[in-house]
Amino acid sequence: WVNATFSHTADPVTGRQVTVGTLRDVTAERYVVQRQTALASLNERLVQADTLDDAVQGAADVLCRVWDARRVRAVARLR
Repeated sequence: WVNATFSHTADPVTGRQVTVGTLRDVTAERYVVQRQTALASLNERLVQADTLDDAVQGAADVLCRVWDARRVRAVARLR
């Protein structure tokens, strides 16, 4: 992921108008936002769960969406 910024300015030597661009890698920032959003969604689903099955189902739903997966398998085992 890249953030691009462009601006117009005058060349100090020739006086001609030029375009100056800056490219910045924003991959790390994007992944931080994705992670925080996923954690917030997971937390919300877990808070709403009334049973262990609800919690596991909610977590699987969130992970499926975050991972863009067609299917997530989850198992809850009680002792």
